[in-house]
Amino acid sequence: MLKSTEKRLLRDKDRALMYKAQVDDMLKRNVAVRLSKESMDGYLCPVHYISHHEVIKPESQSTPCRIVFNSSAKYNGYSLNDYWAKGPDIMNNMLGILLRFRERSVALAGDIKKMYHSVHLS
Repeated sequence: MLKSTEKRLLRDKDRALMYKAQVDDMLKRNVAVRLSKESMDGYLCPVHYISHHEVIKPESQSTPCRIVFNSSAKYNGYSLNDYWAKGPDIMNNMLGILLRFRERSVALAGDIKKMYHSVHLS
């Protein structure tokens, strides 16, 4: 995956610059960290990599290029998703949302721009 992403970015300089800008934004927001050579060499536990690639959506004003991580990619028959605890479906029923929305005279809406990479779990 890394090789194909690199090849694609090397063919298109504009795409590569957008990708770099997204990585720099993740570093600036502290949702990613740049590791030093010493910290990588000193880490003795197993290392696992999650492939990632860009999704281009030119009509989007806020994020025309978005980095997507693929935790379902298999390696030796297993993926990161295989190890995550499975829980109940916690998505709200759309009909219930619409009915509750109409119960009150005031409603609020929020923007969760770039929220996915910013959620911290213990």
